[in-house]
Amino acid sequence: MKLDSIADAATFLWLVSVMLQVGLSVSPHRVIASAKETGLVLRGFFINFLVVPFMGFGLLLLCDTQPIVATEFLISVVFSGASLAPPFTQLARGDFPFSIGLMILLAAASPVISPLVLTFLLGHLSGGEDLNFNFFQILRVIVTGQIIPLALGLAGNRYLPSFAGKMVRLLRPFNNILVVIILILVVICQVGAFKIFGLKAYGAMTAMFLLSVAVAWWTSGPDRSRKKAMTLNTTVRNVPAAVVIASGNFAGTAALAGVFIYSLFATIGTLLLAYLFRGIR
Repeated sequence: MKLDSIADAATFLWLVSVMLQVGLSVSPHRVIASAKETGLVLRGFFINFLVVPFMGFGLLLLCDTQPIVATEFLISVVFSGASLAPPFTQLARGDFPFSIGLMILLAAASPVISPLVLTFLLGHLSGGEDLNFNFFQILRVIVTGQIIPLALGLAGNRYLPSFAGKMVRLLRPFNNILVVIILILVVICQVGAFKIFGLKAYGAMTAMFLLSVAVAWWTSGPDRSRKKAMTLNTTVRNVPAAVVIASGNFAGTAALAGVFIYSLFATIGTLLLAYLFRGIR
């Protein structure tokens, strides 16, 4: 088995394990109650599916970016509903149940909305290519990797609370070790890709991340725990869905490597942001 195939398998295992841990950590009733915050949820949809992708598109126009770099950048930012958002929110002492509820809704809508937004934006970039999306493949990744393990975890928390607590204590260190292994594998597999993108591309990534933080924090109301949840759900993107698109349409090009690079950049940035948010009450 090739090293990149091992990295892909380990990433999917980690995704399932993280979602199971998230589900085991919170009561289903708290998630449902938080998801009923209709106004805030709609703002989350607007920010994640429209504001963030169009900000990325604007940055690409300003930077006059090469088509392949523009493609990987847009693929990276348009997909929402990242499984890491709730754990990061918990780390930041934010509204954990609301973060889970928002993540579920974003992940469920992403296979339909995000490809449409991506097609529109790429069609308006110089050198944009026609894309044929496999909606079922994206949906399958989200359902099997996020929704099902999350549902099992929530059921475990509801009906077997003592067992759920023990499992969380086992899964937490396992997931921490696994993510380190994945990062090492990705860096080894994609080491050449880091040289492809110049300072302009990395500057655009930084600007994209900081703009996402500013917009999400400013538009998410006065409650700081909700602000943390909204912001962390916005800055970290749905890596599995983005990888499915990149590997299915641009296999063997710099686009797939670029998706990994921005995803890694945004994930590390969101982790640091979560630690910064811990001090905000």
